[in-house]
Amino acid sequence: MVPNFNQSNKHIPWWIVLLQGIFALIIGSLLLVNPTAAKDAIVKLLALYFVIGGIFQLVGIFIEPSMWGWKLAGGILGILAGMVIFEHPIWSSILVPSLFVIFLGVDALIIGVISLVQTFKGGGWLAGIIGVISILIGIALLGTPYITSWRLTYLYGMIGVAGGFFAIYSALKLRTAESIKAAKNTNVVKGKKKSKKS
Repeated sequence: MVPNFNQSNKHIPWWIVLLQGIFALIIGSLLLVNPTAAKDAIVKLLALYFVIGGIFQLVGIFIEPSMWGWKLAGGILGILAGMVIFEHPIWSSILVPSLFVIFLGVDALIIGVISLVQTFKGGGWLAGIIGVISILIGIALLGTPYITSWRLTYLYGMIGVAGGFFAIYSALKLRTAESIKAAKNTNVVKGKKKSKKS
């Protein structure tokens, strides 16, 4: 069964999804390749990721207003978390091992619920798998908020890479669906012009 991208997210431009996927893939890869890098650099990258992710959530409200409450909450939380981390990098690096894990757990639960809702609205089985995985990760994180920071970087790196690949795959599917729809519309218009001439 192939995800049905004609019904789900039909108004979101494919390039927005692609940019978010590329950004998540880069951040996730950096966290996996060098988890012992300076905490300050990792904290700033995560803050940047939260701010950009929050902006994408808010932009998504105007592009596709369905589930606007979840998008608004996720966008505001992402931007606020990113700003707090940018303003207090040393404070954030001390509190990251516990508070950040709780935030990630809640974020993973929200992403999981949104993915499951999209699955039931015709988003396909892949969105459902991502939703279930996100919910399980959220439960695991909330159950053990004192996870060590190196495990957190690996975990967030894996989430970033997996989410990045999924977003890139989704963007390419959206682009293909848009191209097919445009080609069908072009053929319909040409067919109408031919029928008017005869």
